[in-house]
Amino acid sequence: MIDRSAIFGRTTIHAFAWLAIGNAAGVVLALLLLVPALGSMLGELTWGRLASVHLSVQLYGWCSIPMIALLWRVYVVSPRAGRLAPLALDAWSGALAFGAVSWLLGSNSGKPFLEWAGAPRWLLAVAMWILALALAAALIAQRRSSSVGASSLAWRAKAAALGALFIVPLVLALSADRAVYPAVNPHSGGATGWSLLGSTLGIVVIFIATPALVGVERKGSARAVATCWIALAASGTLFALVGHGDRSNHEPAQIAALATLLVWPPLLLWLYSKYEWPAASRRWLGAFGVWGSALVSTAFAMFLPGILERTKFTNVLVSHSHLAMAGLVTSFCMLLLTTLDESGRAGRAAGDRMTFWLWQTAFVAHIGALAYAGFREGSDPGLAFGPSFAIDAAYAVRAVAGIAMLALSLVWLWRAQAVTEEELNV
Repeated sequence: MIDRSAIFGRTTIHAFAWLAIGNAAGVVLALLLLVPALGSMLGELTWGRLASVHLSVQLYGWCSIPMIALLWRVYVVSPRAGRLAPLALDAWSGALAFGAVSWLLGSNSGKPFLEWAGAPRWLLAVAMWILALALAAALIAQRRSSSVGASSLAWRAKAAALGALFIVPLVLALSADRAVYPAVNPHSGGATGWSLLGSTLGIVVIFIATPALVGVERKGSARAVATCWIALAASGTLFALVGHGDRSNHEPAQIAALATLLVWPPLLLWLYSKYEWPAASRRWLGAFGVWGSALVSTAFAMFLPGILERTKFTNVLVSHSHLAMAGLVTSFCMLLLTTLDESGRAGRAAGDRMTFWLWQTAFVAHIGALAYAGFREGSDPGLAFGPSFAIDAAYAVRAVAGIAMLALSLVWLWRAQAVTEEELNV
C-alpha cells in the first residue's frame, strides 16, 4: 500500500516532468524558427513532428496530470484505496511517452490536440480505463472502510461521475479518427461561436467545482457558489438555443453568445475569494485571475469580423494559444498542485516568490514577442515569407523566454524530487 501523501508527491513529479519535456520541445521549435538551418541537423525530426510533441505533451501531461491529482483528492481517502494509483499514473505517462515517440516517427492523425493515431490512440484509452478502474477500486474501498453506504448522495454522485469517466476514453479515441470533423466557421476556417462557447462552459464547470473538490474552507455564505451555478445554467440554455453546425462569426447571434463568456472571469474571482487557499497557492490564484481575464477578453475581440480573418494565420493566434496554456492553464495547474499535494513537494517546488515572478516575466516576454510578430505579419503578410529583422528579433526574444521557462520547469522538477521525507516533516 502507498499513503496519500506519497500518491500526491508522485503525481507532482510526473506533472513537472512533462512540463519540462513539453518546454524542451518548445525551445527546439523556437530555435528552428530563429535559425531554420538547424533543421538539417535534426534530419527527420522536423518542425511539424516536434510541434505535435510540444502541443500534446503539454495538454495530456502537464495540463492533465494535475486533474488526476484532483481525482485522487475526491476518490482516494485511505492508503488501501490508493493501492492502484501508482499503476494508473505510470500507465498514463507510459502511454504519453509512447505517443511522443510515435509523433516523432511521423504517426499523426493530423488533428491538433487529438493527434493520437494507430496503437498509441488505444494505449491512451487503456491508460484512461486503468485510471477509472483505480478510482472505482478506491470508491469501493471507501464504502467498505467507513460508514458511507451506497445510498449516500455523495457516494452516488461519485459513482455516476466515474461511470461517465469510463465512456471518455472511447469518445476520445473515436474523435481522433481522421474521418471525424468538427463544425467549421465558413469565413475563417476555424471554430464557430457556439463550439467555443460549449467547450469553454465545460471548463467553467471544472472551475466552479474546484474549490469544493480540493477541500479548501469556505468563508461566509454560499451566495457566490449559487450565483455561479445559476449563471452556468443560463449559459447552458443559451448554448442550446444558439445556431449549431457550420456558422459564421459574422452572425450577430454567434457574437452575442460568445460575449456572454465575459462574465465568467469576475464571477470566478468572486467565487474563489470566498475560500481560504494555502499560502503557497495564492500567487498562482492571482495569476489565474489575471490571465483568465486577459484570455477571455482577447478571445472575444479576436472572434469579431475583420479581426479574426486578419489574425488567425499569424503569430497573434500563437500568442493567444500560449496565453491559454502557459498563462491560464499553468496557473490553474499550479493552484491545484500547491493546494492538493499533501506531501508538500509542490509547495516547496513552486510556491516561492522568485520563481513565480521569473515565470511571469518570461511568459509576458514570450507572448508579447509573438503578438508583436503577429501584428506585423497582419499589416504586411510578406514578412511571414521573407527575411525581416523585426520578426527575427521577436523570435529571438521568444527563444530566450522559452529557455528561461524551460529552466524554471527543471528547477521545479529538481526541487520536487530533492525534497526528503525529513524536510517534509519540518
